[in-house]
This record gives sequence, C-alpha cells and structure tokens, in this order.
Amino acid sequence: FYDNGDFDNNDEFDDGGDFDSNDEFDNGGDFYDNGDFENNDDYDDGGDFDNNGEFDNGGDFDNNGAFDNSGNFDSNEDGFVINSGSQSNNFGGVNALDEAVSDLPVMHTFFERVEKNTGMTDTGDDMLLETWVDMWKDAGWNPIILGVEDAKKHPDFEELNQMLEDFKFNDYNKMCFIRWIAMAAVGGGWMCDYDVFPLNPFDAEGFDLPNYGRLTVHQGIVQRSATPSLVSGSGEEFTRMAYLLIQNYIEHLDADLWTDMFALQDLGKQTIYDEGGNPRHYFEMMISVIDVEKVLQGEESRVEACKETWNKRAIHFSHHGLRSGVLLPGETVDQRAEIAIRWTEWWKENCEITEPYEVGIGT
Repeated sequence: FYDNGDFDNNDEFDDGGDFDSNDEFDNGGDFYDNGDFENNDDYDDGGDFDNNGEFDNGGDFDNNGAFDNSGNFDSNEDGFVINSGSQSNNFGGVNALDEAVSDLPVMHTFFERVEKNTGMTDTGDDMLLETWVDMWKDAGWNPIILGVEDAKKHPDFEELNQMLEDFKFNDYNKMCFIRWIAMAAVGGGWMCDYDVFPLNPFDAEGFDLPNYGRLTVHQGIVQRSATPSLVSGSGEEFTRMAYLLIQNYIEHLDADLWTDMFALQDLGKQTIYDEGGNPRHYFEMMISVIDVEKVLQGEESRVEACKETWNKRAIHFSHHGLRSGVLLPGETVDQRAEIAIRWTEWWKENCEITEPYEVGIGT
C-alpha cells in the first residue's frame, strides 16, 4: 500500500518554500476558506449518499468476493490465500480462509510491486506487508490486501483509467490513484497504508463507519493538510473521491509532481455548498493517526510517546517519519517492519489503552 513516496511527512512537505510547516499551504493565493465551515453530520450530497447512519457493510459487499478464486491461489500456514497468478502483485486479493472472519471488520490496504523511491527493497516490502497483516489480525480485524485486479471490477474502471492514460508521473504514483477505485469496487469501508498499524481499539467502527460513511481522512489537522494514510467511507464515497482526485490531477498536469495526497490537500482547500447553501468540505477529517516521527525520538521521549498516542486509532511508520526520528544504531528505513514491531510491543507494555475520539475535527 502506498504512503505517497517521499511526500508523506506529517503535514510538513517542503516544496522549495511554498509550503509552510504551520499547515498554511500557499498555492499562489488561490486558497479559499471563508471560515464558516461547520463540521456537523447533516451532510446532504443531493441524494447520492444515504446519510441515515445505517451503513451496511454486510449485504452489498462480500468480503470473500473481492477476487476470483479460479484455482490460482496458494494457501500458506498463516491461513491466508495469496494470488499466485499473472498479477505482479503477489499479495493481491489476500483474505483469511476461516469463515469466522466474516464477522470481523475489514481493514484494506493496496499493494502493487512497481518501481518506487521509498527506500524499501522488495524484501522490506514483503516483511512490512506480513507485519501489517499480523498486527491488524491481532487487533481483531480481517486484513485484506487489494490490487489493480480489484480496481478493474469497478463498473467505472475503464472511464477512470482512461482519465489516467499517459500518466505523467511514475507507476507508483499512478497506483496511488488506482487504490481509491479498488476501495470503491469492494464497497468501501476502511483503507490504510501498509505501514499504518493499530493502537487504541476501534474495531467497533469497522461496520458503523464514522460520519455516517462520508469519506473521512484520519491523519492531519485540517483538510488542507490531510494525509490519506487511514481513510474510511462508503463505496459511493470512494467512487466520488476517485473521480475528484483524478480530475484534480488532470488540472495539474503542468506540475512537476502531483500525487493523490497533493490532490486531496488541494481539494481540502476548497469550500463547497450543500443544497441548503451551507458550506462544506469535500471530505471530513478526524485526528486519528499519529506519525512515528512524533514518538520515535529516543529514550527520553518514551513518556511523551504515551501522551502523543492518547486517543489515537493508529500510528503511521512513514519513511519520512523514520528518517526524521531516532533509530537504533544500524537500523534503516528498509527495516520498517522490525522497527514497527519493536515500538508497538513497547507501547502495549507501557502505555494506557484509551478510547479513540468519537467525533471529527476539533477533538
């Protein structure tokens, strides 16, 4: 799953002076925020989203229907099936074999083995994916790894993929847009990067999505600094956002680089209005994820680490966070899996479990 390459840096992206680390993104004066945005839950998108608080992730979405088990799957000792067919993503379509997992909430990630610049080797990626599966499974979730083949099952895939034809940037960043289509194709739910791991339990929200299923980004302070490391929403909302993000990319073809995170943050700077004339953002924000940079600062930071993770749903072991944090002698960014295991084991032994925030921005 993609963490936006070198650009997932806990809201402090340096693009040569145009981004201020106090979350005030300068896009040449085009930022518009009239300051009267209310983050309530009575959003009306004109009938495309049923805001009755009854998100149903059981009837229309079959957890075991995300891939076609045509016999090209090998089982392993961990009880997962791995697509061994023609896909480049040997982890695509991973799901637990035990029927009992149908009663568990699903956490998705997305992974395709493409050329990238994240400091990770293929071996490092494999270890991180295995760690991701293990940690979310231990936290009471059914972890599923999606790939391009899942995205192709969306009825609008050809149209959306056509919009990405002759993608200006590398395959890695193209996959960052494709993942939104994959999530829409499987009916929505929860999606996170493959270097995001659970902290305080929130599996009860696995079926009852925050903000009544409206697209919600869980890392960042405000919309214009959103990082899509943990995202929740209905299938309709992921479809809506896929169109918005890809269209935003098309509008920035003159940029030196434009990722799905840049597109998300650009949309976050804009204000829209519902049918009643009330100002809204394109998506909701919840302060749920902490970047590892804030807690990986050596022995003296351990007490502060427990405070920083209070009420947080997950922690993001971004490569930027690891580069900015304090690693043990000999550790490298490629060892994200080992570092994540070491730190989370310490956290479980030393920090108090707390209830995640139940409401959105401002908490």
